[in-house]
Amino acid sequence: MAISIIRELSLRQRLLLLTMVTSGIGVVLGCIGFLAYDMHVARQQKVEELRSTADLLAVNSTAALEFDDALAGAKLLEALRTRPQIRAGAFYLPDGTYFASYVRADLQGKLLLPERGPQGMLWTKDRLTFTSPVLLGPRVIGSLYLEADLADLQERLQRFEQLTVILAMGSLLFVYFLTAALQRGITRPIQVLAAVARSIANEKTYTLRAPPLEGRELRQLSADFNNKLEQIERRDVALNEARDVLELRVTARIGELEREVKERRRAELELQQRTNFLNTLITNSPLAIAVGGPDGRFELVNPAFEKLFGYLSGEAIGQRIDDLLYPASFSKDEIDDRLRRLKQESIHEIAKRRGKDGRLVDVEINAVPVLMENGEHRVLAVYQDIGQRVAAESALRESEQLFRTLSAAAPIGIFHADAQGQYLYVNERWTEMTGQSANDALGLGWLEGIHPEPRTARKGLENGCFFGNGTEGRVPLCHSGRPCELGDLAVARIAKPRWSFAGVCGRCRGCHGTPRGRAAAARSKGSCGSSEPCQKRISGKHEP
Repeated sequence: MAISIIRELSLRQRLLLLTMVTSGIGVVLGCIGFLAYDMHVARQQKVEELRSTADLLAVNSTAALEFDDALAGAKLLEALRTRPQIRAGAFYLPDGTYFASYVRADLQGKLLLPERGPQGMLWTKDRLTFTSPVLLGPRVIGSLYLEADLADLQERLQRFEQLTVILAMGSLLFVYFLTAALQRGITRPIQVLAAVARSIANEKTYTLRAPPLEGRELRQLSADFNNKLEQIERRDVALNEARDVLELRVTARIGELEREVKERRRAELELQQRTNFLNTLITNSPLAIAVGGPDGRFELVNPAFEKLFGYLSGEAIGQRIDDLLYPASFSKDEIDDRLRRLKQESIHEIAKRRGKDGRLVDVEINAVPVLMENGEHRVLAVYQDIGQRVAAESALRESEQLFRTLSAAAPIGIFHADAQGQYLYVNERWTEMTGQSANDALGLGWLEGIHPEPRTARKGLENGCFFGNGTEGRVPLCHSGRPCELGDLAVARIAKPRWSFAGVCGRCRGCHGTPRGRAAAARSKGSCGSSEPCQKRISGKHEP
């Protein structure tokens, strides 16, 4: 409690308290020491006084004791009246018998002398007793007992205590006023510094400075305080500049963050739209789409996948691809090697995959690896059912084989040309009629097997093939190293969907050996049906 009260005192009060306490302790200790010394000296004086009185009485009482003169002894003791501090005195014979006595007047009838006093000096609470032998030479002829009170010592002590209190109070009062006067030299500069610090704290103005103070330490304190203020001022200016720059940076950063947030929101919106688009595309895609995880297990399948292979989404997701789709002919090593390849390169192939019911489905597979942001690999696979296409291609191959078989066995020449007039196919009869091998005929143009004369017949044939729906007529055929031969030529135009031109297909039957053919050759004026080998060939490609 006292410590907390002291902590709340001001510096001036603390200095006064410190000075008063230390001064008071010093005064009290000094007074106590002086009092103890004085009492010790007073007690020694009292002992010496009582001892000298006893020695004087002992010397003068030898005659009375030697001649047993009690009256003379009593008169001798009456001399003690001159010593008011001595209360009583008595002589005793060597055997301890009472001989003579003295009692101070105010104590007569109140004081009882002892039968035989103790030897030596004895201090009690309220008196001092002394017993000494009375000697006559070496012989003891009696003893003397003296008793003195301590009133003079007590009075001396009391007066000294009063004087000590007065001196102590005066000294402390003097110290108080002296301290109050001197402490201003310490507290006032500190109060000035405190006032400057308070003004700076309230006004936030670091341009204030403390005035020069008196005293080496206080002057140094003032200089250090002003130096600190200068540092704080410079630091405050730097902080204000840094704050302004920071505000500009924060404003710029906030603008950047706002733009980043807008860009991120826009990117998120685009991503959401793309995600929705992809989900819609995957869901509504007619192609079977599946996503495989790094361990080869399905993570996503679309409805087309369920329809193609018969597995529901819940049945496929979490299952390994080799357990669901791969035929039993694949070995474990082949499957693992294939899964490793899928994580590194794209795969495009046509293969068979097993459905839920065990049937093998012809599919065209496009699988690409996808590297995720977390470093994991995924595989996106697209399966297209090509069962109808495979069946159509098989039927087409069978039809083409049948066509080639029939055309090879046909007695007429058959050819097929594209839209630029280039051969795509000729049979053996055509090569016999034109003198060209199948390899030589391909790419040369089917019109080169026809003689360029007459021009009108050739031009009509070209227009009918490339600009009409086809033509039919008898034309001279060129055969290198053999006379020209007439042939019945029929050419049909091949059209693609939407009436686009795809090429022509023709057949030719020779008629040179018939009467009708010979008559037609005679009317051609030697341009065809000649007995001379035909040397006229078309050197360039036909451009329809």
